[in-house]
Amino acid sequence: MEAGSVATNGKVDQRPLKTLERVLSKAGLGSRTEAVAWIKGGRVSVNGKVVRTEEHWVDLERDRVALDGKP
Repeated sequence: MEAGSVATNGKVDQRPLKTLERVLSKAGLGSRTEAVAWIKGGRVSVNGKVVRTEEHWVDLERDRVALDGKP
């Protein structure tokens, strides 16, 4: 669900959601192109589960993102 979209209870969800590739690049780990390669290569996990889709939405307040097992 994108930030600002309507949740099932009818309220607007205002959590700060970002795509996984953008989170990695904004953290200063590399470019968005590099982040996509890491994600597709299985090097990135969200909450302990490997994610291979760069468009995966990340909740910056709740999710833990790791590259090669390091937060």
